[in-house]
Amino acid sequence: MNQHLVCNARTIGAQVVCNVGNRFEHGFLLVSTEDGIYRVPIDGGKPYQIVTYNNDNWDYENYLYRDCAGGRVYWAESSNQTIYSAKYDGTDKKVFFANHDVQSSVLTVDWISGRVYRIPDMLGSTIAVISIENPNVHAVLNTRHHCQLSDIVVDPLRGKLYWTCFKGLKEGTSLYWSNLDMSDEELLLKFSGASEMHVLMATGEVCYPQYHHSTLKCFDPYSKQSRTIAENLRLHPYDITETMYYVASGDE
Repeated sequence: MNQHLVCNARTIGAQVVCNVGNRFEHGFLLVSTEDGIYRVPIDGGKPYQIVTYNNDNWDYENYLYRDCAGGRVYWAESSNQTIYSAKYDGTDKKVFFANHDVQSSVLTVDWISGRVYRIPDMLGSTIAVISIENPNVHAVLNTRHHCQLSDIVVDPLRGKLYWTCFKGLKEGTSLYWSNLDMSDEELLLKFSGASEMHVLMATGEVCYPQYHHSTLKCFDPYSKQSRTIAENLRLHPYDITETMYYVASGDE
């Protein structure tokens, strides 16, 4: 019989089942491409498109994040300054939030507290937070560091927020984490050529691609240890969402 343990800071064994709350087994991946969202069956079935992006969408990538509690996927199209949501099969597509400051497609979802975190402006250092239940309720978080935010991701199970800051060519990019209200900020590591982070729910590791080295790495913020899980990858923006969702699905 498999052992059931509550997820904690350490990597769990191969025969241990991580018993996370509200876990859903849907048997497919959701992949963002330059023209829309595709549903890819894990059993080898044929992928098919469930959402088509607007024709004037000029983003080279659109971030996808799921609301496990509500069974919906969220994404932003900065070309028309709108955040959308839809069910996992693409039906019931809705405008979740529309505002002139939606200038970036970077967002993440905390499905436990029911909030969407987003970067309004890729040149700024603020994070906007929107209530899923009532999008009219929102707040703005400010980092203590003078930098350009490039990516964010939430670990809902552990109540942590990760973000990357670009501080110029001399200092490069730094990865930070904090509580969900951005208190207790801590520098985790510095790197180059990385974006599109994803948290593995089973282990609490934050994973990210490194374009310059063609690798996919994972970092444990508790033990401060880093590991390479894939090498010699052909990385470009359209592949990363698929790669990250595949890795996350395999560990979750």
